[in-house]
Amino acid sequence: MHEALEAAVLKNCIGKQLSAIYMHLAIHLVCDSGIAVSGSQIKNKLDITCRFFDQLDAAAFAAASRQEPLVVLSHSMGGQIVYELVTHFLPRMPEHRGIRIDFWCAAASQVGLFEELGLFIESDPTCGAETGRMAQHPSGAHLGGWWNVWDHADLLSFRAAGIIEGVDDSPFF
Repeated sequence: MHEALEAAVLKNCIGKQLSAIYMHLAIHLVCDSGIAVSGSQIKNKLDITCRFFDQLDAAAFAAASRQEPLVVLSHSMGGQIVYELVTHFLPRMPEHRGIRIDFWCAAASQVGLFEELGLFIESDPTCGAETGRMAQHPSGAHLGGWWNVWDHADLLSFRAAGIIEGVDDSPFF
């Protein structure tokens, strides 16, 4: 019995340490704070981005051809990718401007935290707890409804309501 309890405590402590390391790395990657990145790492990131756009284009085409909505489900850091996509990249990429995500469910994401910290490309420095102003909901041209699902017990899951306008925020119990 004690071994199982010790293992559970150890797992929880390791999980918290890994969570802190994960957030540290994620913030540094978003901020581009001087972490050395090789050419092959940049190429890999560009390849992943291109594959993501290819898949999104295909999904948008399939949804349109069936006259169905385009629904996107993201988890964890995928939320930051989708948020950057609809706030920054889609409005600036003519070849993808016709893409509109009709409904997005962000599960266990850090979008609210990253926006509060001003880490996104389009983060408005006049928004935040100090000013009481919320960030604007992404343009309706690229995003319809947004449901953010977060968990009290998940150290890497954050609210977006109260930080970004128009988000339907729900805790998962």
